[in-house]
Amino acid sequence: MGAIKIPEAFFIKGNNPTENAILSVLEAQVRGELTSEKSTMYMRGTCSATQIGEMAGVAIAFYRATVRVLWGSTWDWKNGTKRQKGDVYTTKLEINKYLTIDFEIPEFDIERFMKSPKDIAVQIVSNWTASFMRNLGENLELIFLNGIQDYAIAKSLVLPLDLINMNAEQAKEAYYKIWARNNKLIKLVNYITVGTNREDLMGATGIDSNLGLSKAFTVLNYSQISADTLAYGRRYTSLIAGMEFWESFYLEQEFIHDTEKAMHLEKDYSLKNTHGFVVNRYMWGMPISFTKIRQKLDNDTDNIKIIGKCLFALPSAIRPNLMYLIRPTMPTIEEIKEARAKDF
Repeated sequence: MGAIKIPEAFFIKGNNPTENAILSVLEAQVRGELTSEKSTMYMRGTCSATQIGEMAGVAIAFYRATVRVLWGSTWDWKNGTKRQKGDVYTTKLEINKYLTIDFEIPEFDIERFMKSPKDIAVQIVSNWTASFMRNLGENLELIFLNGIQDYAIAKSLVLPLDLINMNAEQAKEAYYKIWARNNKLIKLVNYITVGTNREDLMGATGIDSNLGLSKAFTVLNYSQISADTLAYGRRYTSLIAGMEFWESFYLEQEFIHDTEKAMHLEKDYSLKNTHGFVVNRYMWGMPISFTKIRQKLDNDTDNIKIIGKCLFALPSAIRPNLMYLIRPTMPTIEEIKEARAKDF
């Protein structure tokens, strides 16, 4: 994926050193929240563009894949053998979607901030900054998860498994079903790929689905494993047939705007019926690029305002069909039509 740049913060002339603390806190929060490999799936589950170019304020990411060249066993004295030509598939993604922030710190809180001890003052602004920078990562994660969900439903790339409502024997069987489905991805052959690496597969389940899978270990003939599974409330290992299966907070949930669970001011995110997914880390492209985060004083109120914009591209399948969704049932015709109507 495209490298995330640390946003630039501008300070108007006359800001004192205490106010300038906002810049260092902001930079720390960006580095801490958006570069942690374990905090987001979109960071670990998207491939890197081979080139990113900018023109007229719009960035374009290019992804290239070389078509395989084959040997043959025939030779003709006059014409030689069957000729081939080198070919390259190229996909470009416009980084033209954006998330915006317009945040204002009331003058009363500015005075409180200025008069507080330095450690408290920094903590006040740190909490605000941490909140909107963390929310940026949450929105990017939810956009990625909703995108791959719609893609899988549109193409019926679904493994029907109810990971939440399983008994211990069904949980054990689920491991084998996931393993068998992964083998289909590993054995894939097309114009570009001859098999994929098991190590390139990554999966995630929701919190309750992870609990359901943990039941499998309670029926094994190893009393200590069974005891540890129950005592520590987690699966004995997070691996399934050598593939890391992460636990995702966002799966199995809905986040509706204008409610306490809102993650976006206007948009709703729904992953309620998705219990898990498996994806090849080189399948998806979702390049991201900051523009600016600016700080200034409001002309009318003299409040500090922080305005920012983050550019990104919608998640796009660079190498198709290298994934599947785990949900209780196969999608209905209506769900498939709705997913195909979206821009994916």
